[in-house]
Amino acid sequence: MSGRRDALTGMAECILDAERIGSTRDDVTVTVVRVDVEPLPTFVVTGRAIFGVTVQSCDDVARSTAMIDLVAAFEGIAARRQLEIVIDQGIDPAAICCEPGIVRLFERAAEAAGQPFVRLAQGVAIDAANMAQLGPIGLALIRCRGGVGWGPAGVVKPTDIMIGLNALTSVLGTLVSGTNAPP
Repeated sequence: MSGRRDALTGMAECILDAERIGSTRDDVTVTVVRVDVEPLPTFVVTGRAIFGVTVQSCDDVARSTAMIDLVAAFEGIAARRQLEIVIDQGIDPAAICCEPGIVRLFERAAEAAGQPFVRLAQGVAIDAANMAQLGPIGLALIRCRGGVGWGPAGVVKPTDIMIGLNALTSVLGTLVSGTNAPP
């Protein structure tokens, strides 16, 4: 065991460090978005592991600092485990923030409908990057079973879809009319 160079256990440790680094920051989200291992047979030590991590924030400095910490952690794990590591930082778009006034409109619409709301960390470029090129944005997520709103596990009740549509209609109506818009 002391001579084993298992890419899967190294990756597992990196994933746990990614979660730890993301959990220690209020203004950054770190999400593991991909995992692949080779070879697949159950009786062979994993020789290659690939994983992807997204680091998102409304603050470019905070995001950059988290990325530096992740790279240092991953390289430290690889060195200690005597594993080779290649880090491709890929696409690194600037932070995209929701317009505070539009966020407040969504909160007002939720309150008016008697629905709770929770503010989530911002900087989710994948959801709003293209729209942010056109003007200020706001983003609201619809309640879904278990908090999973994507893929086969994503189940949203029709009543929750209606609540979301009503909130969106309220926000758009306010923006178009210019009335009751928060500062």
